[in-house]
Amino acid sequence: MSPHEEEYFNIILQMAVERFSERALYRLGSVEEVIRKLRDDPQGEGVWLGQFVDVFFNDLLLHQIEGYAFIVRALSDQPIRLSSLFDGPNERAETLETILRRLAVTSFADLLQKKTIEVLEQQSMYGGV
Repeated sequence: MSPHEEEYFNIILQMAVERFSERALYRLGSVEEVIRKLRDDPQGEGVWLGQFVDVFFNDLLLHQIEGYAFIVRALSDQPIRLSSLFDGPNERAETLETILRRLAVTSFADLLQKKTIEVLEQQSMYGGV
């Protein structure tokens, strides 16, 4: 990726972490509870990580093949659990756009989960929250 694309991705990620952590704190009430829920059940009540990423991608106009490709390129060195891309055995044919969307959304959600926990832990240690 070019330096300006990397900078753009970093801005997107920072914006996502800020919005997501603020939303989760509002719903769950405490940093400790947000961190616990993110670790135990990131798709659960009050967190809904996947739903947030879908809406976030839509808001930033990343919800089309070029946007998904941008995210996948930015996260190309991140490991991903292939099982998280599919809901059980999947023998039906998928379009490349669908697979690219799943890669982008899943890898971004994984990174967002980790970064949000990291930021919240730092804020709680240094009195920011």
